[in-house]
Amino acid sequence: MTEHVKHGLNQSYPDVPEEARVYLKPGVNEEGYWTATHLIKQVEYKAISIFEALFSNCIAVFAFNNSSNNSTFAADALVAKRMNIRPGRNVPKMWDTF
Repeated sequence: MTEHVKHGLNQSYPDVPEEARVYLKPGVNEEGYWTATHLIKQVEYKAISIFEALFSNCIAVFAFNNSSNNSTFAADALVAKRMNIRPGRNVPKMWDTF
């Protein structure tokens, strides 16, 4: 991302601290695309510490709409698409939901 673009974003969103920003150059031949892993890293390493510094006597609740990562599940999540419906195929280890 060019400095010109970053400057424009800084002016468009002046209330978002620079420390909270994550820049990603999207594309197959670049840095890839925004994923749930990127989101988790940004929340874990940036957003939580900024929140705690600004609101030390509060508890944060972070909630996200998973629409941009519809296929994002834990590796061992019970997902119908991953279940084996025919004998003889490999079955991934999934956790019981009970």
